[in-house]
Amino acid sequence: MRTNRRGSVTIEMLMIIPIAIIMILLGRFILEASLNRQEVSVYARGSAITAGLARSTNMFRCRFNDEAFDGRAAVDQTETVRCNRRDAETGLSREQPMWDEVEDGAAPWDEILRDVKPSQSPRDMVARANSVMTLTSPAFLAQQNPREADQVYLAPEDVLWAHDEDQLAEGHDVVIWEELCLEATYQLFPNVFPNAGRPRC
Repeated sequence: MRTNRRGSVTIEMLMIIPIAIIMILLGRFILEASLNRQEVSVYARGSAITAGLARSTNMFRCRFNDEAFDGRAAVDQTETVRCNRRDAETGLSREQPMWDEVEDGAAPWDEILRDVKPSQSPRDMVARANSVMTLTSPAFLAQQNPREADQVYLAPEDVLWAHDEDQLAEGHDVVIWEELCLEATYQLFPNVFPNAGRPRC
């Protein structure tokens, strides 16, 4: 006995279409939330590096390129970022802070550090970024709670030790020359050190 199933197949297909649409829309929601997390991660990293290079926690020096948060259809995003400094050696347990190690190494002649040791330990720049995303359509996705993404990124401040800076203009050259000038030893080291010039003996 033959049975005509054409009508039932059509009904089954019609029943699948709404489910498929819902799955596609939910997939888009998940994709947008993933993109939001990725974008805020890049934003935090760029903001920390920008602030580190500027050596500033000023809001305008901290903000990175935020164009990625604009332009996607039916998506609203707001982003914030905050930068602050912290001690780069926070949390050390097995190692001593760098300048403690340097002082230990220079203990036999500690005057060599008198002009070059900085007044504070190395610093890092920390950026904490947040983004809130909502979908404006379709209606059932627009009614969902906003999706938040938070990222923290840490970058070292850009500090270049150069001999033309006040603190390092003399550096430890003066201390070395003071020692060399105790005898005629300085004659063996003409113009060896960056700021030596002529011996100060």
